Amino acid sequence: PMRLAHRVKHAHGVWYPAGDRIIAARRLWRLAVLLQLMLSAAADAQAQGRWQQLPAFGAAISRCHGLPGFQAQDVFPTRSPLVVADHLISLVEGKAFAEVGTRNGDIMGCVKHFATSVTAVELDRAHCKVLEKRGFRVVCRDFLSLQPHEMPLADVLYWWPQMSWDQNEAWMRHTMRGYEAANRTVTVVIGFDSHWAADMVSLPRMMHAFGGYAVKRLFFDEGGTWKDMFRLMRTEFRPGSWGVFHLAHFTVGVGGTVRSDHLEQKQGAQTSFPGCGNFRNPMSPKDEPPCPMRWVDEGARIRPWRAG
Repeated sequence: PMRLAHRVKHAHGVWYPAGDRIIAARRLWRLAVLLQLMLSAAADAQAQGRWQQLPAFGAAISRCHGLPGFQAQDVFPTRSPLVVADHLISLVEGKAFAEVGTRNGDIMGCVKHFATSVTAVELDRAHCKVLEKRGFRVVCRDFLSLQPHEMPLADVLYWWPQMSWDQNEAWMRHTMRGYEAANRTVTVVIGFDSHWAADMVSLPRMMHAFGGYAVKRLFFDEGGTWKDMFRLMRTEFRPGSWGVFHLAHFTVGVGGTVRSDHLEQKQGAQTSFPGCGNFRNPMSPKDEPPCPMRWVDEGARIRPWRAG
């Protein structure tokens, strides 16, 4: 060993030749490591071809699938998870239902079996035609353009907006003013997706600012496999058609928890939150305003209006 000391040396757990042979030996070692990684990746790819997607555990199957004539045309996140309809049914059975931003009507197509009437408020004309073909009453206009006498005659109103950072507040204020002027009271249910940063910032702020009284958490799985995950993250900005969905509940209108005039007097500009600061969800689309999670703490300090 002493006679070899001038020819080899120990470094980083590996014996290298000393002097001029060091560079060549290190190159060979790096090539060996790269070859090992390539072989390992190939073995993983071969194994993945044999992996199974086992049935999900814990997520409920929507009752919509068992209804006569029902057939879903979309899948989450193009529309709300179908299990949302299951919860809405518990609220609207024997009552009138309306949805803002109905897309192709999967949620409404399920709820209609239990509600006395259903009304879709949809801006996209292509979707309006699909909804009309499915036999729904359709108001094919921007929801914010509706006058008080044009507001849907509904006991329960549902929406899950695409741009929650602006639309949730704008639609809620419009709903409050419209139903107060129409001397009606409506239960408003708003959807929030756990995979969407803007939604999860908006949820506590809406609850505090507009007197929300309950939040329902739904676990759902609408299929797909682990193989789809990264493709869906690029196209839908979510890892798959599964997750956790939240439904916030509000009493709005003449008998609402918060009245629009009191909201302006008590809270003023404190309830306004368009845009979102500096935090970004890695799965958020490029043009989505970022949402700082610190706003959740700010929202918790907003006191909901109380009579007196």
